[in-house]
Amino acid sequence: MLLVIQTIESVSAKVLFLPTYSPELNPIEMLWSKLKAFLRKIKPRTRADLDTAVSCFIASLQQKDLLGYFLETEARAVFI
Repeated sequence: MLLVIQTIESVSAKVLFLPTYSPELNPIEMLWSKLKAFLRKIKPRTRADLDTAVSCFIASLQQKDLLGYFLETEARAVFI
C-alpha cells in the first residue's frame, strides 16, 4: 500500500481516502439501488422471472446512465 501511495505522490498527485463506509460515493451502489427499485416494480415471482427481469434491466442501461453514476459520486465527493 505504501508503494502505491508513494508512486501516486511521485507524480504530484494527491491520495484521497474514502470514509470507512461511504456507499453514496460508490457508483455500483447507485446501480444496485436502481436495480432493486426496478425489481420491486416488476415483482418477479420465479427464478426465471427474476433472470428475465435482470436481463431486461441490464439491456436497458445506457452509457450515459452509467457515466451519470460516476459523475454524481464525483460531485458528492467534492463536499467531503
